[in-house]
Amino acid sequence: MQILISPGYGAGLEDLDDLRTDLKLIKLVKEKKWNEAEAYIKSIDDEIDTEGLRDAVVEEITNGEYYTIEEYDGSESIIRQDAFYLAKENNE
Repeated sequence: MQILISPGYGAGLEDLDDLRTDLKLIKLVKEKKWNEAEAYIKSIDDEIDTEGLRDAVVEEITNGEYYTIEEYDGSESIIRQDAFYLAKENNE
């Protein structure tokens, strides 16, 4: 499965949450057709902020994999479930 994130600092893609896996948008981003991508987004909802779009990259995640998108100062990254620690009491 492919998903869009914006690793550049500044504006992220939080307004695009419902479109992060949109196949048409992913194709436009891969081809770096920024004007067409922005027009496509605005045709769906003209209120969406597209400022971070030109920093967007396509990431691969496994279908069914648990993940979250972490954002710090506009820089987004994918955090996968396997990156978490399991809390276990030490019974010794």
